[in-house]
Amino acid sequence: MKIFHNAYRLKEINTNEELTDAMELHFIEIPKLRKLDNTEGNIRHARSMDSIYTES
Repeated sequence: MKIFHNAYRLKEINTNEELTDAMELHFIEIPKLRKLDNTEGNIRHARSMDSIYTES
């Protein structure tokens, strides 16, 4: 399965200390999400995310 969702946290470069666990950046790659098999239950999610993505 292709990974379509990535999450990142902020860390200090030299010590690798995490700044906070209260903030994360999430990226959802719509084209990869669309390609998933419908049996995985993600097509509905892809369509709802696509409507958010295309409204701006």
